[in-house]
Amino acid sequence: MQAACLAAVALLSAALAVRRLMKLEGRTRQLERELQDMTKERRAERAGRIKAERELQQLHMGAVHALHGEQPFDSKEPSGLRIPHLEPIGTVSSCFTQRNGTPRQPLLVGSARAKLTLRQGLPHDALDGLQQYSHCWILYIFHRNTNLHREHISEHASESKKRNPHTQGIKAKIRVPRLDGKTMGVLATRSPHRPVPIGLSCARVKEVRNGEVLLEGADIVDGTPVLDVKPYVPFCDSVESATAPAWVAATSGSGDEPLYVKSVQILEVAQQQIQDCWHRQQRTSLYATSMEFLGLVKEVLSRDIRSTYQRTQACKSCGIQGSDYGEAGELFHVILEGVDIAYDVVDHGVVVCKAEIAVDSSP
Repeated sequence: MQAACLAAVALLSAALAVRRLMKLEGRTRQLERELQDMTKERRAERAGRIKAERELQQLHMGAVHALHGEQPFDSKEPSGLRIPHLEPIGTVSSCFTQRNGTPRQPLLVGSARAKLTLRQGLPHDALDGLQQYSHCWILYIFHRNTNLHREHISEHASESKKRNPHTQGIKAKIRVPRLDGKTMGVLATRSPHRPVPIGLSCARVKEVRNGEVLLEGADIVDGTPVLDVKPYVPFCDSVESATAPAWVAATSGSGDEPLYVKSVQILEVAQQQIQDCWHRQQRTSLYATSMEFLGLVKEVLSRDIRSTYQRTQACKSCGIQGSDYGEAGELFHVILEGVDIAYDVVDHGVVVCKAEIAVDSSP
């Protein structure tokens, strides 16, 4: 009798356990269905939000184009993607006061200094960690170009320009200083006169502090708006197997190169005037001493920074090679940190600084 009771209790317990298990399985399936429904709703909601954002963006871009009297662009075409408002992240204060004298490539003038200052409202923490890199990329706007609206496509593309008004102002080919004025497709060079005036420079990170980055070797003119800063990563930014035409190779120190300069000599009176000018504005200088600034002057003038036109005209007016200082024709000028430095070029590229130094008053 007792054994039968125990067996009945065991069966009842097993039945209850099975019932609880079935209820749990049913609840689990219900929760799974609810989760699937919620996932579908989330996906639908996200898809709807993305669609609404795209439509809003298209309406906004259409309004911008209408405001400027422009025709809407086809988003399937490369020219269809337009960013109506792209605010720079900061501005560069550079030792290069004007475009003339600014190096044509980054790191050519190692003593060149520039300071990037983040715009007001951008958190300084955005630069946190940049000091761990030796170099960085600077993406910026060629804001000093004066012929962006005057340049136009070559004669052979005139019909294409008529069909597409958005190609107006684009110059297909430019004269290359390293090729002594020979032309090259603009997109095959690093010329600042580009269809979209955006520049890229590599610079050494000297110091990062309080929303500012002190840079060395940057080929950027003073007042340049900066779009972005990216760290230089050696393993992927340096391509060992990369090749380039011979005319963009590093200078070989040969007199055959159009930009070759044999030596730089600063006359004693000119050196004193340069130092005096530096002392008058040392508060705003990026250099700690006048001797550091003199080093910059020498390094900038160690390559022929004149335009192709200036070089060819100087050769025509020179007449006698190897003439004494000042007899080769007009003086040339370069402005560094507001100091106007006059110099002459004689004897196959020898640069001699003259005693015509003045603080630049241009904006």
